[in-house]
Amino acid sequence: MSNRLRRRKSREWLIRKSRRIQGLQNGKSFKQKKRLEKFLIHNSSSRQSLRVYPDNSIEIHLPSTLDFDANYTTTVSHLLLLRSAVAYGIKIRRLAFERLEKMSTSAALALASEIDQWNQKRRRLRAALHTWHPNIYKIFTQMGFFELLGLPKQETMQSVDGATFLPFRRGVVSKTDDGGAQARLFRQEIEAITGVEVAQLELFAALSEAMTNVGQHAYDNMGARVKKQWWLSASFNHKTRLLKVTFLDHGRTIPKTLPLKWDNFEKIKDIFNTMSDAAKIKAAVTMGRSRTRQAHRGKGLRDLMTFAMAYPQGSLAIFSRKGKYWVRPANDVPPNFDPTQPLTVVEEKLLENRLSIGGTLIEWAVTI
Repeated sequence: MSNRLRRRKSREWLIRKSRRIQGLQNGKSFKQKKRLEKFLIHNSSSRQSLRVYPDNSIEIHLPSTLDFDANYTTTVSHLLLLRSAVAYGIKIRRLAFERLEKMSTSAALALASEIDQWNQKRRRLRAALHTWHPNIYKIFTQMGFFELLGLPKQETMQSVDGATFLPFRRGVVSKTDDGGAQARLFRQEIEAITGVEVAQLELFAALSEAMTNVGQHAYDNMGARVKKQWWLSASFNHKTRLLKVTFLDHGRTIPKTLPLKWDNFEKIKDIFNTMSDAAKIKAAVTMGRSRTRQAHRGKGLRDLMTFAMAYPQGSLAIFSRKGKYWVRPANDVPPNFDPTQPLTVVEEKLLENRLSIGGTLIEWAVTI
């Protein structure tokens, strides 16, 4: 074969290859555009918080306040933007923190969990440090956000309005790990920032119940690829002596899963299906032992009450699906109270929201 013919065939081969690559790129771009269209339709109510780039990537702008109590709908809608982007495979070019000035303990943990899941499935998000509000900078320093965002680890900052935040913890449910070691280490970290011993057995019982519920119920029928994960953090205000412990999972929620585990559910099914999510959470917490009949399950979700009951003015708040159940149980109830007897409640509140939190969030608040 002559050199001229060899060069000609080489050029033809390069042309065919470039056309083939261009075709693949056009096909990939088309798929990305379709995914983006579905993502935007699914999140149409949050379009004002998005910036869409020509390459089908997006930029998410967080609001000024992230707080489930003071700003629930806005907080949840922005957190679900992150989760939805992961689900649809949308590239997030940047997560913008410029507007964010205030963030509660629970919202901080929820934001950390969404960024954490993004990092596990995609690549690290980008962030501009110089644009952050000082309070947010301090919270992120304490909670481990710098590691999440792939930024150089910063020195421990002073408290935010008297509050210190613990680094968030992620746990994955397994057959060999019951979370006991994590709970013990977490208690030690709490005692380090409070300077006093906390109700050890009560905190352990409450956290163990939350972790057990994740392992046995929260991720039922969500597919083998879904990791059974939970996230945990806490904050302590040195001025008010208020300790908040927050636990979160991204499972199918209490209203969707736990009722199917109860004895004689068919007898109350018609009544249960007419209840609000908040009322279902209340029923799940106050009804006692589940159908699993395992001895270590104790009183079921009523064990979540134990830490709140150990302190005067202690309270428990549970967000699950669209419902919120807040309760302040009487702290003079014996630790081994009879699960068949009604629980003494000082005060309780039930609230139904428009948006689902996309999992279950539990917060204990006690004054040390």
